[in-house]
Amino acid sequence: MAKRRTNGAVTRFAPSPTGAIHLGHAYSALTAYFESQGKAGRFLVRIEDIDPVRSKPEFERAILEDLEWLGLEWDKPVRRQSKHLKDYQAALDHLRANDIEVFFEEERQGGVVNGPRAYFRDPDGTVLEYIDLTGYMGTDGG
Repeated sequence: MAKRRTNGAVTRFAPSPTGAIHLGHAYSALTAYFESQGKAGRFLVRIEDIDPVRSKPEFERAILEDLEWLGLEWDKPVRRQSKHLKDYQAALDHLRANDIEVFFEEERQGGVVNGPRAYFRDPDGTVLEYIDLTGYMGTDGG
């Protein structure tokens, strides 16, 4: 399948198939869907199935059925994290082969999360790039 290019927003909903979706999941999926649709973009579903003990095919089927019930349509096929672990390892290996280390950290002070942040450093410790991920990730790191 050829990758479709878009000038619009590309959003995604990434549930873990460890149980039924709840109201918060539905809100997140709807928000991502309408954000992509309002900007002539794409809506993707990525199943976070990297917990082999708790992830169940029946939960995945139920999640997708619930999303359909909500009237959401997404680009097919559904991406599964477990199918791309080698890709992620290859990317990390490439960074290491080029002597680039990536550090992710989250600072908690008095129960408040300041971050998360990513640092890309060369071997002497010089920060090559600093990215404040607060706008990209929830405060729970997700």
